[in-house]
Amino acid sequence: MTDRMIARREFLRESSASRLRMIGASLAAVGGLLLEGFDEAVKGKIDEATWLIEWAVPDEVHDIKTELVELQQALQEWRGELPAIAADAAAREGIRDQACVWSEWLMWMSALLEATA
Repeated sequence: MTDRMIARREFLRESSASRLRMIGASLAAVGGLLLEGFDEAVKGKIDEATWLIEWAVPDEVHDIKTELVELQQALQEWRGELPAIAADAAAREGIRDQACVWSEWLMWMSALLEATA
């Protein structure tokens, strides 16, 4: 069994709220690493967040599912444009800000899910 398969199995054992927090944490890391110039680490965190979203989407309610799919598309765009983003300070700050917005939304949604559980 590969590490990713083990990670997937463990991730899927978590509650929906915990899964959203884990995705949010990955996004927060993307923003911080990007500003520090750690391109390979940024790629890894983008990939991680993308996998977590892929695993989470089937079990989420429609509204959250829609937002996660949009987030996953944005992550793929960021990953494809990472060399250009890394070379442009304003672009790095913009991506950091957007990652922060998404991360905060995910944290808020996870708290809401826990409150209604």
